[in-house]
Amino acid sequence: MTLKEEFRGILEARERGKLQDLELYTIAHGYDHETMRKLLCRNYEETIAFLRVANKEEIATAVEILDDLVAVFKSREIIEIFQEKGVEFPDVDDICEFDYFECIEEAESYLEEL
Repeated sequence: MTLKEEFRGILEARERGKLQDLELYTIAHGYDHETMRKLLCRNYEETIAFLRVANKEEIATAVEILDDLVAVFKSREIIEIFQEKGVEFPDVDDICEFDYFECIEEAESYLEEL
């Protein structure tokens, strides 16, 4: 199974959770963050390749763990990809759980501290 397919599974589970019980989904939200961390932090090249072709929903979700990606890979390239995707999808913030562009700013600050 490719990283993209595994990530799609996370997105589908997240959507099912929201539809079934939004309150319960909100309580269990950290679960998919841990799953995303394990998936996206396991291989730099695979993650970069995934992020470069990520669609709006995928990138809007992946930004939630951008600090983790920066901490593990210590890479400016990852931040640059998220910035490029923000230009490609100017309305990406509309579907994010968090503020997309604020997550990027925080990751930039975090990288400088590393």
